[in-house]
Amino acid sequence: MSAEAIRGSGGHKTALAGELRERALRYVEERPEFTSFDLVAELAVSAEWARKVIREWSSAGVIETVRQDGQTAVWRLREQALESSSLYARERARPEYVMWQEMRRARRFRPDELQLVVNTERLPIDLKQVRKYCSDLAEAGYLDVAVKGRAGGRLPTYVLRGRRGPFPPRVIRAPVLFDPNEETFQVMERRVQR
Repeated sequence: MSAEAIRGSGGHKTALAGELRERALRYVEERPEFTSFDLVAELAVSAEWARKVIREWSSAGVIETVRQDGQTAVWRLREQALESSSLYARERARPEYVMWQEMRRARRFRPDELQLVVNTERLPIDLKQVRKYCSDLAEAGYLDVAVKGRAGGRLPTYVLRGRRGPFPPRVIRAPVLFDPNEETFQVMERRVQR
């Protein structure tokens, strides 16, 4: 797959980029060590794309540096990452992942525009889901409201705050213990389902 294919538009771009990331991760899983040049040669991608994916994996703790060969970093997959089988495959199955990737790309968007791009036959996403996810992210401080919406009219325009990692934040149901004596909440982490 060429770099030009990744620069496509709409939902195809997100789907192709996700597939390419999966291929890159499978390639890395089969090798004891790799460099960004290996990804460029194997996947026919730009050096910029390879470095970006390596930065994402590094910040997510999927890979670690083995050594420096001059100016070139040599990486390897971390042991615990191998146990999780495929990080991207698990995340890509979630609607939040597709929405998050498009939010990171667009930086400024309305929910209806986002829904047009992320809704596919493979992973149908309706406007209600997009609006709810945007609302959750805005409440948590991940999105700023650039232009307020109007009831029964225009939807709000959001702007993604700062540089964010590749994996989508999402609301989870967590069992919480409330102590009325001290007015404290404590998450019972062993029971949290992710």
